[in-house]
Amino acid sequence: MKKLFLIFLILLGIGLIVIGFAADFLGIGGDPGIGTKQILLSMIGIAALMIGIVQRFSLDWRGVFSGPSVTPAQLLHMAICFGLLTGLLEGLMLIARKW
Repeated sequence: MKKLFLIFLILLGIGLIVIGFAADFLGIGGDPGIGTKQILLSMIGIAALMIGIVQRFSLDWRGVFSGPSVTPAQLLHMAICFGLLTGLLEGLMLIARKW
């Protein structure tokens, strides 16, 4: 049940990010361009996505900040996740600017 909830949280986060950045394309909202409500929705989506990813893959934040308990593989995994998320957000921003 917990895994199902975490997968739902990850999908919800991705959906909120996409809706936040593609709101103008979808015809949601008033003014053209990215506004504060769209940024807020995307930030909530990022928070939900990160919580879902961290909990789903059992990464312990206390272990990340304490140093020795983090294996190099865990650190590499986190760096890849953050890098992919940054690339996704940058791509969405470029797509949003074209429209």
